[in-house]
Amino acid sequence: MNDSQDRRQDRRQAVDEPREQRVADTFVLLADTLTDDFDLVEFFQTLCERCIELLPVTAAGLLLVRPTDNRLQPCA
Repeated sequence: MNDSQDRRQDRRQAVDEPREQRVADTFVLLADTLTDDFDLVEFFQTLCERCIELLPVTAAGLLLVRPTDNRLQPCA
């Protein structure tokens, strides 16, 4: 099964779970990715995907502020 199939399966399961359980599962998933060798881009992508699943939105993105000049930089 590839990543897109996994995501579709997760979304189908999410419909059957209460919202509070999905939020808790999301925190567990995100915490599990914070290891010594985690991929920051994958973390940001997962965060955006879960926001789309949990909130009444059709898209999500992530901006970070550059500390040197306080400009916003898109990340995911």
